[in-house]
Formats: sequence, C-alpha cells, structure tokens
Amino acid sequence: MNKKPIKNLLLLSLFCWIIITSIYFYKFHNSLSDQQNDWSAFGCYVGGLLSPIFSLLALYGIFYSTEITKDQFRKQTEDSNFFSLLNIHLSKISNFKYTEEKGYPKELYEKIGYSSDPIIYNGYEIFIFLLKEYECFYREISNAQIDLSKNSDNIKKIDILVKSYDKFYHSYGHITGQYFRHIYYILVHAENSIKEKEYSKIFRAQLSNKEIALLFFNMMSNYTSNDFNRLLLKYNIFDDLHLPDISMYDNFDKIKIDILTRSKQLLKK
Repeated sequence: MNKKPIKNLLLLSLFCWIIITSIYFYKFHNSLSDQQNDWSAFGCYVGGLLSPIFSLLALYGIFYSTEITKDQFRKQTEDSNFFSLLNIHLSKISNFKYTEEKGYPKELYEKIGYSSDPIIYNGYEIFIFLLKEYECFYREISNAQIDLSKNSDNIKKIDILVKSYDKFYHSYGHITGQYFRHIYYILVHAENSIKEKEYSKIFRAQLSNKEIALLFFNMMSNYTSNDFNRLLLKYNIFDDLHLPDISMYDNFDKIKIDILTRSKQLLKK
C-alpha cells in the first residue's frame, strides 16, 4: 500500500490548521486570552472554517481507501486467473500422451529381433517427438541434408519452414493447435495485468527448450497470428532458444533476421 497520499493528507490538514490559527491570532490577539468569550469566538471561527475543509479531506480519504481496496481486489483476481491458466497449461502437458505405431508389419520386427510394440510418449517427451517429426518434414521438402541448408537464402529457407509446418500441422495440429492457443491466452492475460512483467517472466520460466523451438516453428508458419507473434517477441520468448533444437540454423543472427522477415510477410497478408 502506498502511504504517500495518507502522509500528504495529514500534512495538508496540519497546514490548514496552522494557517487559520495564525491568521486569527495575528488579527485579533497578540497573546493567549484569559477570557472565555474569546476562546468561544475562536472555537466558532476555527470550526466554521476547518469543518468544510476536513470534510473534503475525509471524503478524499474515503475515495482513496476505496481505490486501494479495488486495486487489491484486482491484483488478487489477476493472480488467481493467471495461476489458474498456468496450472491448466502445466496440467495439459503432464496429461499429454501420444502413441506412435510402428510402420512395418509385426512379423518383420520379430524377424529382425526388434519389438513391434508401439512407442508411447508422455508429458514433455511429446515435444521431443514433435520436433523430430517437424525435422523430417523439413528434410523431405528441402530435399537436402539440414546442415547443407544452413547456407540457404533466407527467403527460400522461410518458404521451406512454412511448407514444412503445413505438413506437420496436417499430422499433429490436433495436438499443437490447442496448446498454442492456450499460450496465447496466457500472454494476453499477462499483458492486460498490473503485474505484466512478473507474469511474463514466470510463464517464460516454465517453457522447456523443446517448447520454445516449436513456438519458433509455429511463428514462422501460416498457423499463427500477428498478435500472437507480437506477444512472443514482446516477452522475449525466443531469447531462450536452444540452437541445437533449431538445427537448420547455425547462429542466432540468422534466426533474428528470419523472424523479422517473416513478421513483415505476415503483416502484408
């Protein structure tokens, strides 16, 4: 609670008292009177002038305390909503489960001595799987090894990233779509809150390297929005990008250039 307005209110009250009493004694008395009538007149004088002033100051005090209460209530509500959204986000991740079926007949796996059982990804494991899948689509479309594409023209690379995500989303959009929408709602809530910086930092701390990499690929795609991208950049989400997770790049300067280029492309749409 900010105590400065209360302090100012008390100082103003004291100042009014000093001014009014000083004027009275200067005009009517050079010293304290021993006459009851003089003190009665002084009381009427002071009461008549100070009562309206003190009433206004009291009204201001009530207004200020009301604003403080409203501000505290808003902060509590925002805290409750933010941490509810954050808990839902973390709960969604912990409940993630994806089963990858083997692509060849069961007999073939048994013949070569490998298990034919499907692979199950739980929780954060799914982000490792999704990044590998995206990387496969990228390899397929670029028709070259990823390390050879590091020297590609940035416009060409962005085009490959967009097309790769189109195919990726067709296969896994039912997983990533809702996940990214929820992140967007969390960032919107943070931006509209009193504790904007605090909320954004808390949320960013929850993101794993794999999640940030997927956010980057989503940002470079047709399945994002300008407002979502703005929030991701505003809160420096990509400052924590782990370069090995973005294997088609060999330095962060190229990533920054491509983010800027893609942002301009999306703004034109």
